[in-house]
Amino acid sequence: MVVNRPAAADVTDVFQKLFEAQYPIERMTLIDDFGADDEASMRANNSSAFNFRVVKGSKKLSAHARGLAVDINPLYNPYVRVMKDDTTVVQPEAGRPYADREGIYPFRIDADDLAVKLFKAKGWSWGGDAWAYSSDDSEGYHDYMHFSYMGE
Repeated sequence: MVVNRPAAADVTDVFQKLFEAQYPIERMTLIDDFGADDEASMRANNSSAFNFRVVKGSKKLSAHARGLAVDINPLYNPYVRVMKDDTTVVQPEAGRPYADREGIYPFRIDADDLAVKLFKAKGWSWGGDAWAYSSDDSEGYHDYMHFSYMGE
């Protein structure tokens, strides 16, 4: 997993503790193995960090492009955004069955999850907490796979 130097000690410590706890991570390979295709990596439930890309639908570099974000088990912990017209955007699209967070399934991350507790203890934010969106076409979103470094 490739991360920016300021985030490296936190990520190393969190993943060491997750390893010791036998935390289930299905796959962790470089985004290069997917041709830097974020959707393909997420569909494969690949946990990753660095990927030089913009935020979908914008020109702004993603926190992943700066090596300051980590996604864990993304297929089972998708990005979910409910639009004001009641349509739901899910990424990866293959993760749609897991957008309903009431279900019980492997690799599910919730507020009581060890990864959430460990990253938050380091001062990172978790995308499963409701995040505001900068446009008026949705109420906000959840990105259940996503952890962002807040140290900068």
